[in-house]
Amino acid sequence: MNLKREIESRLEQLNSYALDPKGGLTRLLYTKEWKETQDHLRNEALSKGYDVQYDSIGNLYITLPGSSEEVILVGSHIDTVCQGGKLDGQFGIVSGLIALDYLKSKEGQPKKTIRVVSLAEEEGSRFPYTFWGSKNTTNSANIEEVEHLVDNQGVNFMDAMRNCGFSYSKEKNHLFNNVSSFLEVHIEQGQILEKEKIQIGLVTDIVGQKRYSVTVQGQANHAGTTPMHYRQDALLASSILVQKVNELARSISSTMVATVGKMEIFPNSSNVVAQEVQFTIDLRHTNVSELERYEREIKEEFDAISTQQDVKYSMKKYMDGKPVKLDESLLKTIKDVCRKHNISYKEMISGAGHDAQIFAPLVQTALVFVPSIGGISHNPSENTAIEDLETGVKVLIESLKKLAY
Repeated sequence: MNLKREIESRLEQLNSYALDPKGGLTRLLYTKEWKETQDHLRNEALSKGYDVQYDSIGNLYITLPGSSEEVILVGSHIDTVCQGGKLDGQFGIVSGLIALDYLKSKEGQPKKTIRVVSLAEEEGSRFPYTFWGSKNTTNSANIEEVEHLVDNQGVNFMDAMRNCGFSYSKEKNHLFNNVSSFLEVHIEQGQILEKEKIQIGLVTDIVGQKRYSVTVQGQANHAGTTPMHYRQDALLASSILVQKVNELARSISSTMVATVGKMEIFPNSSNVVAQEVQFTIDLRHTNVSELERYEREIKEEFDAISTQQDVKYSMKKYMDGKPVKLDESLLKTIKDVCRKHNISYKEMISGAGHDAQIFAPLVQTALVFVPSIGGISHNPSENTAIEDLETGVKVLIESLKKLAY
């Protein structure tokens, strides 16, 4: 098997189902593009004689049965951000499928069952909910959190799922029975491996994430006739709050990151003092106590600033992901593979969220990074040298051989 050719061919096939006219790939949960891609993977696997199943919400499982019931699960998510790149998520699925084909042809039936999963969703790009795929795989999804969600077009989450032929089931997902480990191969989405000229990143920890939506309420008024000292300017107050978001993160820890990435202004007119501003906060760190300290202190700061600026604010937390430590024994197995094949590697922390963090509290879990050119991700320019993609697949193949055969 020519791994480079196989990687390029499979990625090109998947890309064809989600090309965005504005650039990059857009494959959002329960859209036509999403369903066509999952069905392509399903039909291709069936043609090769694999055991192929959808679960109730649209995760796709492709299985090479072993002589024992123990299962090694491999994969990642099939959805993308809007105008995303060609590797985020789907490379983890492609690498798993190539590894499955290679091992089946070269090694025959494994001792442990190997199952590749194309997870329905991770990004939260269509609906404000993340890890729907992995949470359903691991039986940790809460239907009450999604049943009333709508997308930007007003389409209800449950209706979108039903339109694709799926329906949530309260019954436990039997395809997670006997799973003992989960392996995910992913692009780094950062510059560390490329800058340091290292081939593989072995993730020891995934940061915890807290996300908040903030609404600042002032009073709309005439920009020309309202003196500065009489204003209740929601935008001015918000700008001070945003500055404090960044200052506080820096003061607590050099490795904590806080980001205001989205802001909306109302009425958003050049000659009107802003009445309302809505913005988001994305907070990440590996230490739970420092995340909680930030949460306490930012509320105290916001209370003081809103009083000073004569505005009101509300702050709602809509994501609270705990930091996750990955499995040391799996890490050692992959290290041994890298050493044996003279592949350079580095232990590192993931500042991005991944499906691996949902599996890690339940089964042995490993997350393997390959370099990202320029550290660019969630962008049509997202790319990785084919040699580095090949190395990632080789590491997965050799690791599965040690684990499953």
